[in-house]
Amino acid sequence: GYGPQYQGPQEPLKEKDVKAMLENYVQSTRNPNLKVGKIVEKDASFEAEILAKDNALVDKILVDKNTGWMRSIY
Repeated sequence: GYGPQYQGPQEPLKEKDVKAMLENYVQSTRNPNLKVGKIVEKDASFEAEILAKDNALVDKILVDKNTGWMRSIY
């Protein structure tokens, strides 16, 4: 194919890696009222909260440990 090829992580992601990815994601939204909340490790993924500055739940994100793929749970 054309262009750079996506290459996933070589080993499963750790919580610190997921936190860094999510902080980068929140920053890319350019919404100063969002922050990363609690991150919980599940079997093959991490479940993370995206919170408003007043700690209201905005979204829950599922991050696959093996691929780094993120999606909203809702």
